[in-house]
Amino acid sequence: MELRQLRSLLVLAEELHFGRAADRLGIAQPALSRQIQQLETELQSPLFIRSPRAVALTDMGREFVASISPAIQQLESAAANSVAFAQASRGRLRIGVCNNLSYRFAPALLERLHQDAPGLRIDVRELSTAEQVRTLHSSEIDIGLAILPITDPSLIMRRIFREPLVAVVNAKSRFARRAFIRLGELAHEEFIVCPRYRQSGFHELTMELAGKAGFRLRVAREIDAKETALALIERGLGISLAPESASVLGNDRLRYIPIGDPEIVIEIGIVWRRENMSSLIRRFIDSAVQLALQTEAERSAKLVA
Repeated sequence: MELRQLRSLLVLAEELHFGRAADRLGIAQPALSRQIQQLETELQSPLFIRSPRAVALTDMGREFVASISPAIQQLESAAANSVAFAQASRGRLRIGVCNNLSYRFAPALLERLHQDAPGLRIDVRELSTAEQVRTLHSSEIDIGLAILPITDPSLIMRRIFREPLVAVVNAKSRFARRAFIRLGELAHEEFIVCPRYRQSGFHELTMELAGKAGFRLRVAREIDAKETALALIERGLGISLAPESASVLGNDRLRYIPIGDPEIVIEIGIVWRRENMSSLIRRFIDSAVQLALQTEAERSAKLVA
């Protein structure tokens, strides 16, 4: 029984998905399957129930994971204080971040990484999804936070959370006091959008959503800078769509109205090159996943409240 097998077991127990667990571990899925099978042979008991649609822990699997988890955490903590500290807490990581993530998630993630690894230098570039794909292939960045989906099979993608869209309107707008807006109600409004070359992915999504709601988006202006776009909305010269987290930029001249019936969300994920699973990238992924789980849990708690 090897430490790598036990770590693989714990990650699979968290993900309950062989593909996602293999990506997180940086190994091929068949290799992960072999490790789990070797453990099951040694323990003379199945640890997982496998079906075409789901993976679940057996009773034995749950008990074994609960028993070994504290010990594995202690071993990994000891290793982190020696080899992993030098490798994953220092160095340089170049990341790409979509414009839409620069409000809350990216700053919170950078703060967490700085607290955990103050010796780690992180360079951040604000890039569209398409630009992230290009700069990953040219090795200009190491990893990206992007709007999904991404269809490039040579890259690994992992969805980490979803964020609702809101309409950004002037405080004197006829929508300003609404609890939510149906997207179709915006058919006759003039929109301020970011140019496609700066926000590829979100730009197309906005157009697609309007089409599904039965109208063609009326683009009044294409504005490159967020601050300029918000200033124009403040003056009643258009409206815009933005992630819910954009409300941190709000003031008494703007209103951020949820889009509902149905709620419209964007999916956010991590993307990296298959061959580039370094200790720095693994640290980044683990931190991003933990923060995303916390973010979604906090949002769910607010909805219940």
